[in-house]
Amino acid sequence: MTYSHTQRGYLHVLPGVICLLLVIFTLTGASPAPVLLLGSVFMGLLCLGFAQLTVRGEAESLLVAFGPLSLFQRRVAYADIERIEAERSDILDGFGIHWLPRRGWIWNLWGMDCVNLHLAGDRSLRVGTDDPQGLVAFLEAELAQEPA
Repeated sequence: MTYSHTQRGYLHVLPGVICLLLVIFTLTGASPAPVLLLGSVFMGLLCLGFAQLTVRGEAESLLVAFGPLSLFQRRVAYADIERIEAERSDILDGFGIHWLPRRGWIWNLWGMDCVNLHLAGDRSLRVGTDDPQGLVAFLEAELAQEPA
């Protein structure tokens, strides 16, 4: 069984447009600050880095990657996954990549649906997705194939 799902987000659009306008203003001489240009380019790259979240099953691991400019990605070995749960996050979980006490790591782009991967060593990774049932079904099938 294979799995590959890309969720597209929309929070990056407004900062991306602002960055583009700032670059245009800077290049046309409307703003003389080179720092503004560098900051705008940096923010634009971050916007491209968080425009979508791809979750893909690979031979030995699950890949979770923001993109299309793949600045942030993480692989989780199937052997490290002890338990899987489809859950709903709340507003405290937020979006992006971060760690919260008693909740663990969350990689979330958009929405409240997520899959909580309970990992070896009492660690947790919550992966935001708009396809929680598909991801859970894939991971359950993968874990059933893993030797105990």
